Amino acid sequence: YRPLEGHEFTRLLSLHPSPDRDAPLRCHIVHVNAQEVHQYPYKAISYAWGPPIFTASLFCFPARRELPITPTLESALRGFRLPSDIRTLWADAVCINQQDLDEKSVQVRRMSEIYSNAKYVRIWLGDTADDSDEAFRVIRLCEPGLIWLSEKCTKENPRDIKFADLGIDEHPFEGKHPNEITQAVKRHITKRGESALRRLFSRPWFGRRWVIQEAGLAQKGEIHCGSASLS
Repeated sequence: YRPLEGHEFTRLLSLHPSPDRDAPLRCHIVHVNAQEVHQYPYKAISYAWGPPIFTASLFCFPARRELPITPTLESALRGFRLPSDIRTLWADAVCINQQDLDEKSVQVRRMSEIYSNAKYVRIWLGDTADDSDEAFRVIRLCEPGLIWLSEKCTKENPRDIKFADLGIDEHPFEGKHPNEITQAVKRHITKRGESALRRLFSRPWFGRRWVIQEAGLAQKGEIHCGSASLS
């Protein structure tokens, strides 16, 4: 690692594109200070590190060096890599020199700033597995009803708001009372869907204490699991 120029600096990772998901991961590492960060609209990655087993590699330029990374970060970078455009990201394992304890201490204290300045926070739950696509299907189906229920609970008349008011197309929950919404949501969750949801929410990301800060500070957030995503 080239040392950062000061405490107000951080690194960003410009991930090189590839249409081939299995192609080697390559990136440029750039140093930016707090005053310049608006010139580099970046996405911060929120993910679970997993075991400290560095069996994957990220080829970094301009140093032309190979940086060992964990399989979980490799999975996230492959998932977020674009086929033809550079994507600018912030990932703690790469953008902080983990061997420099002084730098690490400074950068960890700046994490709230880093996540709140990010254009998006992209949450990576892992690759598609354990019927995760079904879990995302259930969440998408129930999400409008849950949004509607949340909105209704703040209104005197629980039938005043239409789905169109929330930017949502007509939905089976339209015109229902909040109690009916709760029951309707339950009816849309099959045994398969319930099992898929349990396994999804058992993934390591949901057990990390940092996720509240990382997700809560996001200007905008997206949750990714393999090719499935929610925003």
